[in-house]
Amino acid sequence: MKENEAYLEILKKLKEHYDKDALYYVPIHSIDKELGIKKERLRTLVENLEMNRFIYKQEGAPIAPETYLLKIRHKGIDALERGEVTITRECKLHGPEKMKILEILMNEGFYVPEKTITDSLNISHEKARIIADELEYCGLAKRVEAMYPNFTLAITDAGMEYLKGNKGASGKHPKFEIYKHGKEYRFRLIAPNGVEIAKSQAYDSKANCIKGVESVKRNAGSADTVDLTE
Repeated sequence: MKENEAYLEILKKLKEHYDKDALYYVPIHSIDKELGIKKERLRTLVENLEMNRFIYKQEGAPIAPETYLLKIRHKGIDALERGEVTITRECKLHGPEKMKILEILMNEGFYVPEKTITDSLNISHEKARIIADELEYCGLAKRVEAMYPNFTLAITDAGMEYLKGNKGASGKHPKFEIYKHGKEYRFRLIAPNGVEIAKSQAYDSKANCIKGVESVKRNAGSADTVDLTE
């Protein structure tokens, strides 16, 4: 499948979901099997669409790092109607790596020297510049030139919100807690801020409870939301 065709197929699938519910973000697992595109290539295509403002993308929870959510933007709908996607900026920096860099920027404080980034990630000066360019392009960080050819990088408010929304600003992860209630076992999902956001049924054994946790991890990213209140 050629590049433009692949971009249009992704937008087509997202438009189908948009027509059903304009507020709905689509789990990547809901479309990747239909498209028949390898996960690595699909991630690159999706990042390019996001960088060029054709779609919105939200990274999944750390408990399921391969998951992410998508929604088509008006620019994507226009491109779909024209039958052509013009990519002017290609993304070479993908989701999980973005998170690591933003964490460094937040933990180090104000403007972080380029050397801190290259040393922490064990990358070259050239790649550090690509990273800085893309984070600045996304509005997640601000770059300031230092003594040539070096630079410093700082996280923006948008970068902080991105980090909070995708991983938690404190660096904490969501977690499943397995506990015993009488003779039964249950698990609960705890958000990064310590709030309980989900609780399981009762299990007759710890082994079955663990299996329940694994089932949620596997299936949560592709689960649909069904409103039974209407």
